Amino acid sequence: MKRIKHIAVLLLVMSSAIFSSCNSDDSSAGIGGVSPSDRVKEAEKKLKSTLVASENGWIVEFFPNNTLMGGYRMWYGFNEDGTAQIRSDIDFDKTGIVNSRYNFVMLSTLGLSFPNGSVVHEFIKMNEMVNRTDIEFLIKDYVGENIVFKGHTTRNDIVFTKATAEDRVFDLTKNKQMSVIFDGPQTTLFKSIEIVENGNSQKYALDYTGGTRFGRVSSEDGTPFNDKGGLGFGYTSTGLVISPAIKVGDEEISRLDYNASTQEFVGTASSGSVIVKNLKSPLFTTDDYLKFATGSNSVGFIFQYLWGAPSNSSLFAKGVEDYYMRVSPNGVTGEILERIEIRFNGNNSAITYRFEKGKAPITHTVRLSKGNNGNLIFTNVSINGTLPAELQVIDDALVDPAGFYIKREDGFGAPPNAVYSIASGGSIKIKFATYLF
Repeated sequence: MKRIKHIAVLLLVMSSAIFSSCNSDDSSAGIGGVSPSDRVKEAEKKLKSTLVASENGWIVEFFPNNTLMGGYRMWYGFNEDGTAQIRSDIDFDKTGIVNSRYNFVMLSTLGLSFPNGSVVHEFIKMNEMVNRTDIEFLIKDYVGENIVFKGHTTRNDIVFTKATAEDRVFDLTKNKQMSVIFDGPQTTLFKSIEIVENGNSQKYALDYTGGTRFGRVSSEDGTPFNDKGGLGFGYTSTGLVISPAIKVGDEEISRLDYNASTQEFVGTASSGSVIVKNLKSPLFTTDDYLKFATGSNSVGFIFQYLWGAPSNSSLFAKGVEDYYMRVSPNGVTGEILERIEIRFNGNNSAITYRFEKGKAPITHTVRLSKGNNGNLIFTNVSINGTLPAELQVIDDALVDPAGFYIKREDGFGAPPNAVYSIASGGSIKIKFATYLF
């Protein structure tokens, strides 16, 4: 009875509020006598005039989706007529100006938007199957000479920093050097992150994909490092920028400078540091390889189901995609790669490449041996054909004296089969997902 009485009182209060608001003279005029539509127009006018007024444009460290992608340095120049010029480091060899347009949209609040075809939309194309990135930037605040937006999709802060004359030149020579040091051809697939806090150290394996600049980070037992599953990486003139930032004590570290003497990327706080480094072999190895070192087992990469697997490296994806585009340039199915089968059977092991449209399979017969660091090694015996150049790089990585590592991964795709990744141990950075047959 008491509960019913409370509900009745609540309804009475709500009714009074409704009638009061209906009879208010201020609602039609809006807050302070300014209508909602006029407030939007004023906000749009202020945002546009601020964007256009910056003589040297704006610099942005843009993380389109830091659960899947890393950071990209971008420069924007805005004009009164709705046109814009954009530069980015998506490709360090193609950083010239791209002409675009911009406009404003009303979502949960006023947002800056770029029409389809803009450079901003290029980030979606990097993985259209799963990628959702910010293409609308919601105005959040003006802080000094900077504009702070919030991504409509990710809800991450996006800061437009007023550019200097030097920023406008967009000379990324040093940034490119950092990218080569961090993930160039002299490095392997294996990296680590060490967090030191008050003298205590914790190490994590970093599984980095250069094509998306994102790295999955996990502890020895495979536990993800954070709720994002990893970190996004961008390049600066002195090192790396990461998102989300790593908290050390009461401070957050998002920038790591390269130390040439130790060959490490280091970010410091008063109570510790974050250290990222390249390794010659995985930080943590499993005994998964033992299943394949003896007896007879087979795994296979099946294009239909595993093309978008997160464990595929950018070099592997490029090889498969380049071959596909060459044999099917107009989307008409040609002799495309259907699967790569790997048979583990001692001296009778083999790597077989199977194609569609009647192209005969190519089988590379190899000998299997165990390495000394949880890896397996294939040694050449013979091959019954000539591999396309785009796929030869994959074969070279598998039949390399440095061997490869095989590891159980989370399931992916339609089949219920167990998924194992194969990662080359040498400098040809091939990694791809396979199903156990």
